Amino acid sequence: MSSFAKGAMALMALNVWSRLLTFVLNQLSLRFITRTVLGIVGMEMELLLSTVLFLARECIRMALLRSESTLPPGTKSLSPSQYKAHQRLMNLAYLPIGFGLVIVGAISAYYTAVPGDPEKPYMNSAVGIFLASAFVELLSEPFYILGVNQMDFGVRVRIEGAGVLVKCFVAIGMLKVASNANNGSVVSEESGVLAFGWSQMGYATVLAVCYVAVFLRRYSGVTVVGEKGTVYPQGVALLFPRKLEGKDGTAAYWIDPVLSGLAWTFAKQGLFKHFLTEGDKILSVAFITTAIQGDYSVVEKYGSIIARLLFQPIEEMSRVFFSKTLPSSTASATPPSKENALKALTLLTLLLRLYVLLSLYFLAFGTNYTALLIDLLASRQFSIGSAPAVFSAYCLYIPLMAINGVTEAFLQSVAPKDVLMRQSGWMAVCWAVFFASGWIGIQLCGLGGVGVVLANSVNMVMRVWFSWGYVGEYFAGFLKSGASGEKDVNEKEDKIFKDGVKRMLNPLELLPKSLFLWAAFGLGWAVTYASNEIFGWDTLKAKAQHIGVGVVMFLIASVVTYLTEKQLFVQIRQLYKSVK
Repeated sequence: MSSFAKGAMALMALNVWSRLLTFVLNQLSLRFITRTVLGIVGMEMELLLSTVLFLARECIRMALLRSESTLPPGTKSLSPSQYKAHQRLMNLAYLPIGFGLVIVGAISAYYTAVPGDPEKPYMNSAVGIFLASAFVELLSEPFYILGVNQMDFGVRVRIEGAGVLVKCFVAIGMLKVASNANNGSVVSEESGVLAFGWSQMGYATVLAVCYVAVFLRRYSGVTVVGEKGTVYPQGVALLFPRKLEGKDGTAAYWIDPVLSGLAWTFAKQGLFKHFLTEGDKILSVAFITTAIQGDYSVVEKYGSIIARLLFQPIEEMSRVFFSKTLPSSTASATPPSKENALKALTLLTLLLRLYVLLSLYFLAFGTNYTALLIDLLASRQFSIGSAPAVFSAYCLYIPLMAINGVTEAFLQSVAPKDVLMRQSGWMAVCWAVFFASGWIGIQLCGLGGVGVVLANSVNMVMRVWFSWGYVGEYFAGFLKSGASGEKDVNEKEDKIFKDGVKRMLNPLELLPKSLFLWAAFGLGWAVTYASNEIFGWDTLKAKAQHIGVGVVMFLIASVVTYLTEKQLFVQIRQLYKSVK
C-alpha cells in the first residue's frame, strides 16, 4: 500500500505540473489563434496522435503489467531467473516501435494518395509532423515499460515534466514570433497548427533522449550471475531483444506466448475502448464544423482538467496495485490470500466512495458556475454561446469517467482472458449505443456539444455496470471458499471476512447515508442556481456576488460532509500517512 500511495502522489504531482503548464499554454495561445486553429489542433490532430499511440503501445503496456518484476532500481546483479523475466519483458517492449512504424506508414500513404483540402494546403505538413512526433515518442516506450515494471515512477515524473516544459516553450515561442510578424494580430491557420505540431515534436524528443540516457546509465554496470559455462549478456546489452531458451528442451523463442496472447486480447478489446474514449472527438470531427470544434475543445480542456489532475494518476497506480496484489491466473497459479483480497477491495471501495462525494460537488456547484468560469478563463465569445451548457453536462460526465476508470483498472488487472473477451463484446455494444445516441443528439435534436457529452455519459454508465459486475463475480469466489486455498481457517475470522466482503460489494454502501449531507448539497444547488439567475456574471460586481454565494454554500456542504463522513476521511488519512 505504501508504494502504491507514493507512486500515486508522484504521478499526481506530475499531472499537476504538466496540466498547469498545459493550462497556461492554452490560456496564452488563445491570444494568438482562431477558433478554427483550436478545432484542428484540439480535436483533429489530437485524435490522430492519440490513435497512433494507443494502437501501437496500449496492448503491450497492459499485458506487461502482468509480467514478473525485473531489476529493482539500484540493484547491480541479476540471477538467471531474474534475467529471464527481464528479457521476456524487453523482447515485447520493442514491439510498439514496430507497430508504430507500420501505423505511421499506412496513415502517411493514405494522406499522400488522397487529395487534400485546397483551402488548407498546410494540412499534409501538419499531419506529417504529428505522425513523426508520435513515432519519436514510441522510441522511448521500451524504457518507459521497464521503469513502470520496476515501479520507478520518479524517472517518469522527471522526464515527462521536462518534456511538457519544452512543449510549452516551443508552442508559445513560435506563436509569439508568428504574431509579431503579423503586426501583433492573430496568427494564420498554417502558423498556428504548425506551431503546435513542432511543440509536440519537442515533447517527444525530450522523452526519447532522456529515457534512453537514463537507462543506458542505469544498466551500464549490471551483471548477470549464473552457472559456470553459461554465457549471459551484460550491461547495456540487457536492454536489447534476445532469444530465450525454452523450458525442458522446448524450442527457443523471442516472444513469450502467454504474454503475447494476452496482448492480442487487449489489442482487440482496446480498439473498442479507444473509439469509446475518443468518441467525442470522432463525433465532433464527423458532424461539427471546425470552428464549433474549437468551442467544444475549450470546454473539453477545462472540463477534463480535474479528472486528469486527480483521477488519471490514481487510475494508473490502482491498475499497478491490483495487478501486483491480486495476480491473475495468467501470471500466477497461486490464488491471492484473503488479506490481499480484502486489501484490494478496501482500496477499490474507498476510491469509489470518495468519487461519489466528489461527484456531489460537481453536480451541486459546478453546473451553476460554468458560464462564469468560461468568461474568466477564455473570453466572452465562448461564455455567451453553447459552451456553458456543454460544461454543465461535463459536470455529470467527469465523475462517471472517474468511477469507470478505477473499476476498469481492477478488471483489466486481474480478469482472465475469457472475461476480457466478454468485455470486448460489451465494448462493441457500448460503441454502437454511444454512436447512435450521439448521432441522435447532434443531428436530430440539435444539441451539438451537449449531445456528445450525454452520449459519453450513457457509454460510461454501461461500462461501469459491466466492470462492477465482474468485481462481484471475482469476490464471489472468496465468499464460497472463504479461505482461498488456506487451511485451518478460524471460523470466526472467516465469518468476519465474508461479512466484510458482502458489505463492501453492496453498491448502496458506496452512497452517503446521511440525509443532512444530501440536503446540504441539494440546498447548495438551489441557492447557487438562484444566485446565477439573480446576479449573473456580466459585471465584476455580479461575478463577486455570485462567487461569494457559492463559497458560503460550498463551506456549509463541506462542513456537513466532514461531520457525516468522518470514517471515510480517517481511512484516507491512514493511506496518506503510509506515504511517510
